[in-house]
Amino acid sequence: MAQPKYEGYCECTPTKLVREKFGDMNVYVQNAKSLLTKATGFIGNYDFTLNPYRGCQYGCSYCYAAAFSPNAQMRQDWGKWVIFK
Repeated sequence: MAQPKYEGYCECTPTKLVREKFGDMNVYVQNAKSLLTKATGFIGNYDFTLNPYRGCQYGCSYCYAAAFSPNAQMRQDWGKWVIFK
């Protein structure tokens, strides 16, 4: 499966386009592979988790989730983009 290219974060034709822009926040849309994810680790007492988006609107400097950004530029711009599934 091809890696999604997000408008403003690639020099090619993007496969996923910005749907909305709020101030300096970019909002993207991505088709979800599934709605629910099997729960593991410290939340293993639950059956499933639901995470309807990637990214963040706050961009806290101590947040570990920025490391899971789609590319280095998006990691640097943490807090300025959200990808809804």
